[in-house]
Amino acid sequence: MFYKTAVCAAAISAFSTVSYAQQFGGELGLSYAYPSEGGDLSITEYFGAAEYNFYQRFAIGADLTGYSIEDTDLTFASSTLHFIYHLNNFSSVGVFTGRDVIGDSDTDETRSSNINGIEAGAAYEQFEVEGYVAMVSGGDEEPMMFGVDGLYHINDQFSAFVEFDVANGDDFDASRLAIGGTYEIRNGPELYAQVGQRSAEAAGAEDESNFIELGAKIQFGTNRGTTFDGRSFFELIPNF
Repeated sequence: MFYKTAVCAAAISAFSTVSYAQQFGGELGLSYAYPSEGGDLSITEYFGAAEYNFYQRFAIGADLTGYSIEDTDLTFASSTLHFIYHLNNFSSVGVFTGRDVIGDSDTDETRSSNINGIEAGAAYEQFEVEGYVAMVSGGDEEPMMFGVDGLYHINDQFSAFVEFDVANGDDFDASRLAIGGTYEIRNGPELYAQVGQRSAEAAGAEDESNFIELGAKIQFGTNRGTTFDGRSFFELIPNF
């Protein structure tokens, strides 16, 4: 009797572990963006994400990112919460809500803005595409944001990608364009490199910043990572 009970318990435990692993995914990573102009600031980014699938087609995901800016005591952080519906094995839609926070350790002051929107993504053979539309609120500017990115799998290890984001407000416009490539080490992390430009215009003044970014991330879970990326207004601002 004890033997049968032990075997049943072990089987249930193993099944639960496998079931949980099939439902959970995520990633951890970091990147370093080096400006092409000497007067601009370098940015180190630390990020993590997790996603849990339930009832087959539904999922909830969360992203958290911290930014370390050269020669500043300010703290930058962003978070995003996704509510996702999988249309099938190749396409998904969702709604998301996020928050960008700037903290000043000298004055203990905190400023923040919210970002809310819809998103969609799909995969077909070697191609993947993802896009979103959002509204930024709570800050000095409250623009609409749009973004799209595409990825092409050259083979099992190499991929090429392009990313484009734009924000439009009453007195503010900003954009970000980047192209790059990834290399996935077998049973290991994914390495990537990209070059890009951020530009912004407000009250007749213009600013832009070109950058080279290197990064690495490790994905885990059955689905190898998460469905959607994190969303942040910070990503569009030159030298933020």
